[in-house]
Amino acid sequence: MVTQRFVTIGYIHKSVGVHGEVLADVTVPIDAARIGDLTVWIIPPPLGFRGGRIRSMVEHSNLVKIRFEGVDSVEQAKPLAQTDMVVELDALDPQTRAWVLSATQDPHGSENVIGFEVTDERYGALGSITDTIETGANDVWVVEGPYGQVLIPVIDQVVITVDCKRATIEVRVLPGLIEEDPR
Repeated sequence: MVTQRFVTIGYIHKSVGVHGEVLADVTVPIDAARIGDLTVWIIPPPLGFRGGRIRSMVEHSNLVKIRFEGVDSVEQAKPLAQTDMVVELDALDPQTRAWVLSATQDPHGSENVIGFEVTDERYGALGSITDTIETGANDVWVVEGPYGQVLIPVIDQVVITVDCKRATIEVRVLPGLIEEDPR
């Protein structure tokens, strides 16, 4: 199992209302009674607001209307549009944490990640997963892209995040696994 420190809990679509509310898609089952206990980071962080606690969260159509502490106007809310909301995995209640881990555990080492786009924090876009190789120790993802074929071991030190909704994976490639010059 790949462990994570942070997990994406949703995506902010746009600002709504005059009091700094945003319309978001929350992708994990969060206990509404504990929502105020969570510190949420915004990725990528807009100028002036890196994140904070959620003041209120109300269902709105098929999305959720959220108000953050420190965001009190439409001008403050607009830069939050088209960003991800991220929390520390350990800050989630045990049921939600178990749900998140089981939801992200399935793709590791299975055909479910075929086609996922892989990005490395240093090299950028590596390409997409075309195959999974099962080994005795851990699975290995075969990624085809600008660096040719890159073999990514599915281990804690390498896999940073898996976003099943967006079919993306962020990794930290070990030294020596990528030729320095892309084709």
